Amino acid sequence: MKCTIRNILDVLLISIVVLILASPGSKAQDTARFIQNFYSHTVTVETDDTLGGAVLKFLGEITPELLQTQMIMDYSTIGDTTRVLIYSMSSEFFLAGSLLSFTGNGILIYTEASTADSVSLPVPTKIEVITGIDDGEPDNIPGDYVLHQNYPNPFNAGTRLEFELKRGTSVKLDIFDITGKPVGSLYDGYLRAGEYSFTWNASDFSGKALPSGVYLYRLQADDVTLNRKMVLLK
Repeated sequence: MKCTIRNILDVLLISIVVLILASPGSKAQDTARFIQNFYSHTVTVETDDTLGGAVLKFLGEITPELLQTQMIMDYSTIGDTTRVLIYSMSSEFFLAGSLLSFTGNGILIYTEASTADSVSLPVPTKIEVITGIDDGEPDNIPGDYVLHQNYPNPFNAGTRLEFELKRGTSVKLDIFDITGKPVGSLYDGYLRAGEYSFTWNASDFSGKALPSGVYLYRLQADDVTLNRKMVLLK
């Protein structure tokens, strides 16, 4: 369930302190390592502790699905950040292994975790993001960043924009009119190395159909910017 209240994760995190059973004399022993894998679209955790609660913050918008069903999850996206809270209403806990799967595009940038026996005792956390050619990318990796000419061109109702990425990176694919004014955006987020195809239906940000004319489309990846022209005829 996606929440829209700005501070709900903070409120629920406080509720962990009240609701999880505490055990006197316990202390955090090890570091919990949260591993985000773009190839499998999962987050796993490595730890020798039993963890009772965690907060994960992603840069970008994702939709998570909790894989350890004995726990409870809430999440919210505010601006360009998605925050995920995993907690228990009793003495349940989560262990090392697959924690959640996700769709969308976001990079794990912050984590907090607490032991199951006392949430007042934090567990030091580390983050690892698995991505790029060395992290399971396909064998047929493009050799460079390439922005192809759209097809068909000229076009009427829609056209296909294709490009290639030589490594996983943050990507923007935007549309401009001939004066350089932004009129549309097809993608803004992370993509793995590979070949991609997007369709533009000749509409602006609001979905309104655009008039005939010359338009520019721009690919930004890493520090590379590539531009091409296309012609809309109605």
